[in-house]
Amino acid sequence: MLNTIRKSTGSWLIKFILGVIVVVFVFWGVGSFRSQRLNVLTKVNDENILMESYRLAHANMLDNYKQMFGGQIPEGFLDRIDIKQQVLNGLINETLIRQAASEMGILVSDTEVQNIILEISAFKRNGVFDQRLYERSLRGAQLTPAVFEAQVRQRLLTDKLQALLSSGLAVTEAEARDHYMFENEE
Repeated sequence: MLNTIRKSTGSWLIKFILGVIVVVFVFWGVGSFRSQRLNVLTKVNDENILMESYRLAHANMLDNYKQMFGGQIPEGFLDRIDIKQQVLNGLINETLIRQAASEMGILVSDTEVQNIILEISAFKRNGVFDQRLYERSLRGAQLTPAVFEAQVRQRLLTDKLQALLSSGLAVTEAEARDHYMFENEE
């Protein structure tokens, strides 16, 4: 078979076909690599933060500020607060919290998420959770139930992690004194 290929390489038709194949593979490979790289904004401990996540978080933060200012964000405000960096920092923090919680075995169950949502007064009518009001409220905020529930899950995960970390931070008076003495030795 290799002998046949070697004998045929002198043919213009074979050279043309091989050239087309090389060009297709070069552009196809580069295109897929570039599109994959362009979709990743940054990495946090081998976990990608995608541009789509950034765009969604940025849009949500913009909507929050629009609501806060009654629909009109003051000129220059977003530059002063460096909204782009705030959004990126928020995504990095969420990722780090999720990773730390995972390493510590902290989980948030679907039941926990559901219980929190059922207790939100904005979704209640006459003291009882109303599914239609829930869905209408989320649509008004341009959220899907899946996105909102993911946000609730992230908030619960953060709360659990903070509670776990702060619960083990009891410092006795003797420890505080020893630390003070150690830090202030000459």
